[in-house]
Amino acid sequence: MESPPAPPTDPRLAGPNLRDRAGVRYSDLPVRRLLNRCDSKRMPDCWTINPYRGCVFGCRYCYARYTHEFLGFDDPADFERHIFVKLGAPQALEAESSQARLRRRPIAIGTATDPYQPAEAQYLLTRQILEILSRYRGLEISIITKSALITRDIDLLQKIAARSTLQVFVSLITVDKELARILDPGAPTPERRVQTLSTLVKAGIPAGVNALPILPGINDGEASLRKLFAAAARANAGWISVGPLFLASASRKSFLRWLKGAMPEQLPRYRRLFAKGMDVDPRWRERLDARVGRIRAQFGLPSGPLRPLDRDSAEQLALPGVVGAEMRQAS
Repeated sequence: MESPPAPPTDPRLAGPNLRDRAGVRYSDLPVRRLLNRCDSKRMPDCWTINPYRGCVFGCRYCYARYTHEFLGFDDPADFERHIFVKLGAPQALEAESSQARLRRRPIAIGTATDPYQPAEAQYLLTRQILEILSRYRGLEISIITKSALITRDIDLLQKIAARSTLQVFVSLITVDKELARILDPGAPTPERRVQTLSTLVKAGIPAGVNALPILPGINDGEASLRKLFAAAARANAGWISVGPLFLASASRKSFLRWLKGAMPEQLPRYRRLFAKGMDVDPRWRERLDARVGRIRAQFGLPSGPLRPLDRDSAEQLALPGVVGAEMRQAS
């Protein structure tokens, strides 16, 4: 099926910063509501906010590729080649926000696409959203990103953290630069992400590592995980969340096709471990949890952020959608 035509181009979509990114098309996606209520088996009752649809980072394992199917795209690669920009996102949030409504459930920013991907440098949609959220008190907000661009908004993050509960998850699944380039070809290097984490922590922003997904036979080795924990500890991360890969329908098709070309020796393992659906074989998951548990005990890093008022009971918060078995057992 041929990709559908884009909506009429808005003049704001023709900026020089994005024109320089060859092969990526940007289109406006009209939006009436920005707050999406999500309550599934993998995600608790929460609001999700995604100012963009699609992501140029092109992570091979990305579960959100299916969202482009609703727009008529059947090639998983279109998720990183055609980015939809919700130019009306701030206005939509203004229209539907109130303190009572926003406090009703946690708010997760960046659950489907990175809110600080390169387009954000031009459109400032995430920043405008944070400006709106910073006016309120008593909210529960989490952000997940791979991008150093989030440090641009430290002023707003500090304001939000002073009025509400805030957690920033820096997504990092390996500190091996070459492996990261293979798995996350368009994303910042591991070194840059660790530096971003350190910068946030030094600025007083509650921040930790989102180490999901862990992929069998690729980044699940004890040495690899130990290096990841060590990097998080050096950056003074508040936590490191760890969980296994899951393969939803669209991501399964894309990931296994990529794996066949990039790491064909791993393909039989994945067909075996994911033979019964999108979740990995529970026996492998148990081994991963045990391995992570040993390493976690050595470094003393919790599996998720602690509630400021509940530290004595070690009650943890978790970014909706990233809670693995290992985190559930630890909380």
